[in-house]
Amino acid sequence: MIKYRLYAPNDGDTMTVDGGGGWDSPVNDDRKGGNDRDNGKGGSAVDYGKNPEKQTVINPYLFFAIPPAVYLIDDVWGFTFNTAAIEVGLKKVADFALKATPVAGRLVGILGAIMPSDIAPDSIDPVFNGMQQTKMAQMAAQLAAQKGVPNIGYSVTAMPADLVSSLPVSEISSLPTAPASLLAQSVINTELSRRQLTLTKPAVNAPVANIPVVKAEKTAVPGVYSVKVIADKPALQIKLDKTQPALAKNPPKVKDDVQVSSFLSSPVADTHHAFIDFGSDHEPVYVSLSKIVTAEEEKKQVEEAKRREQEWLLRHPVAAAERKVQDAINAEAEAERGVKSAELALNNLKTSPNGLTLADPVKYPAKAEWPEIYDVPEYGDYAQIKFNFSVLVDSVAKLNALLTQGAGALLTDEISWRDVITKYSVNNLSQDMLNDPSETMFVLGDVYKEQALEYYGYLRSELLKSKELISNAEKSLIIAIESRKKAEQDKKTADQKLKDEQDRKRNRVNVSTFGTVQTQLSTLLSAFYAATSGSTASISQSVPSGALASFSYKPQGMIGSGKIVGKDVDILFSIPVKDIPGYKSPTNFDDLAKKNGNLDLPIRLAFSNENGERVLRAFKAGSLRVPSSVRGVVGIYDKNTGIFSAEIDGVPSRLVLENPAFPPIGNVGNTGNTAPDYKALLNTGVDVKPVDKITVTTTPVADPVDIDDYIIWLPTASGSGVEPIYIVFNSNPYGETNSKGKYSGRSFNTDKAGGPIQSLDWKTANIDRAGVDKVKLHTGRFAESDANKVMIDRLERILKGTLAVTDTDKRFYTHEIRELERYRNLGIKDGVVPSNQGEVWNNTHTATLEDYKIDERTESLYTSEAIKASEEQDMRESK
Repeated sequence: MIKYRLYAPNDGDTMTVDGGGGWDSPVNDDRKGGNDRDNGKGGSAVDYGKNPEKQTVINPYLFFAIPPAVYLIDDVWGFTFNTAAIEVGLKKVADFALKATPVAGRLVGILGAIMPSDIAPDSIDPVFNGMQQTKMAQMAAQLAAQKGVPNIGYSVTAMPADLVSSLPVSEISSLPTAPASLLAQSVINTELSRRQLTLTKPAVNAPVANIPVVKAEKTAVPGVYSVKVIADKPALQIKLDKTQPALAKNPPKVKDDVQVSSFLSSPVADTHHAFIDFGSDHEPVYVSLSKIVTAEEEKKQVEEAKRREQEWLLRHPVAAAERKVQDAINAEAEAERGVKSAELALNNLKTSPNGLTLADPVKYPAKAEWPEIYDVPEYGDYAQIKFNFSVLVDSVAKLNALLTQGAGALLTDEISWRDVITKYSVNNLSQDMLNDPSETMFVLGDVYKEQALEYYGYLRSELLKSKELISNAEKSLIIAIESRKKAEQDKKTADQKLKDEQDRKRNRVNVSTFGTVQTQLSTLLSAFYAATSGSTASISQSVPSGALASFSYKPQGMIGSGKIVGKDVDILFSIPVKDIPGYKSPTNFDDLAKKNGNLDLPIRLAFSNENGERVLRAFKAGSLRVPSSVRGVVGIYDKNTGIFSAEIDGVPSRLVLENPAFPPIGNVGNTGNTAPDYKALLNTGVDVKPVDKITVTTTPVADPVDIDDYIIWLPTASGSGVEPIYIVFNSNPYGETNSKGKYSGRSFNTDKAGGPIQSLDWKTANIDRAGVDKVKLHTGRFAESDANKVMIDRLERILKGTLAVTDTDKRFYTHEIRELERYRNLGIKDGVVPSNQGEVWNNTHTATLEDYKIDERTESLYTSEAIKASEEQDMRESK
């Protein structure tokens, strides 16, 4: 019997297959395929033109390791599907894929062999033999090449429909399309830089895929059906075979560590899927065909997939940071396993006999024993002395001497023959031997010493080996521990990077310098300039000003109990400097641009709190109270994303993202496998209401007006120059404040917070029905929030005992109840939303954070799931 190793086309997993020089068909099994004999001449006796279904035999257990292939030969092709497949293990595999943790921007699926390596594939299916399957594929490819169709080949997968669809199989036949939760498709394995056929969830952003249901037509050949899966290719000839697998009554177990990995979508739509409806003959079968590509095509697809992913990651920095965190988690886990493995290896060495001797030779002495028969012919023809010789290392001194000086250090003294006999002989000696020793006996000391030197040498060699192994194991453990420390630090770095990116995402200001509102405001600015251009107020304390627009927050721009998406994100107004009326470009424009210098503007803008609203007000510039000079800040254009950005004073919360006139669209075609989703940045969360007509007032101002504005020098998209953009921040979106929270770091008004700060402890909270009802009551006053739904659902499950309470749950629970109390203290009735909602919420929210000594940046009130739900709601409602 010959042992073969079948290598899976992935990470090197193998299956051992027992095979011989040929293959014998099991009883009543006519699935001979390409291994039919041709009178001992080799080659194929099968006419694939007449029997295309014999090109290959498919067993769903095995496609992970050895994907079978079909080729168009004489314009026909097909395969045989073993309908007696053992489904118990396959369902387990499907569950592995379905329950896999999603990876943003990637497909998640099964990688590698699913069966234990000691299971022979031909025991799963009698027709499957490693040599046979390989030979079938080789001969089919050779014949296809001879026919001039070497590239018209597809890797084929087939499995029971109920493994990939949650829809009852009885309903599939009546539908034109049916949902599939799993798909066998070609993907890009970035680790191996190659295409790979695997079982994955359908797409990056879709839990299911609707695939066509195709009717199978009976042919003249019994058990063979004609099925049209690919529109521009001939129908497949599919034979349903019911030969019972050898292990049907005692199925092999699927590996407990089936590897789940993430992949990139193939950039080319070359995998086709269908549910095959066999009518009453058989339950529906899922089939996929994935084109076999050349090495050059594969290389191009891998490069294109990687390029697209990099572009996607540039556009999705939070997802990229999440990916890094997951990589860091995996690396940390791997490092921990490395430490455990190193500790185990070291412990095994230290607890081995030699290791114990090295540690404590008194308690665990090293001993070597050997028998010896010594002839003494002087006392008779068969006279012998039997010895049980031994050497012993039973002290620290002996051990050190042996290891450092060698065996001779332990045998420096002469050894008398009588000592040897007394100590090591095992038979009784005659008095003649003892009283009248012969020359042979006199040399016993030397005989023992010679042999003892050899055995001491052996002990020394083994102990030195163990000592070196222990030393190397200790070094390996040190390295493993250092690797773990590095992994832990990398995890912390990745966590911080993710937090920074999440903060940047929440806090960034997305604006567009185009649109109807922008045009209206520009018109109002022109009117204001026209009305004030004749006035001179350079030394006056009176400043001409006029309200341009009021700003308020959209309900969908809130999270939880009124929290603005973006936490304390500033409202921002922007306009190209060239569109500011009265602006005159300086003569040293290019020099200013290079130095990111300041610009003088005839009009400056600022936000103010007026009648419970934030109002954008224009001021005539050029006076002592409103200087004309505006600070300049460097801007960056990212050609990968098409986005202009600038970071104000190095503060991440003031990252400004300017959308160009025509937001970039990712160059992504229909891949058939749903490539990563590309989205332009959106301006959400704020309603702008321009005034109908500008009204100019002249107001005495004792101190300089507090204006928070900047000039951002942005390079043009073509890179041929720069264009200054004027931006104005609403530095206080919540009205007048008089304090900054010690723990929260937030500004708020203590006089309008619903009472003084108390010292409360959320950790001691017990979640009960009355409390959950209060949470629902308070959050119910705000616009519908998916984040709140997630958190309240968690509280309900905690009450039912189906979910363990977390610190985040306690913080959310206690915070909402205490915030409700503060609303009531302010005289705001339950269910009522005050007109100055943002101001009330900020004051009560911040005061509640101070009550519980919480910094939201490190102790969130919402789980990651709730935050994600809020972000998805925001994106959905902003379209």
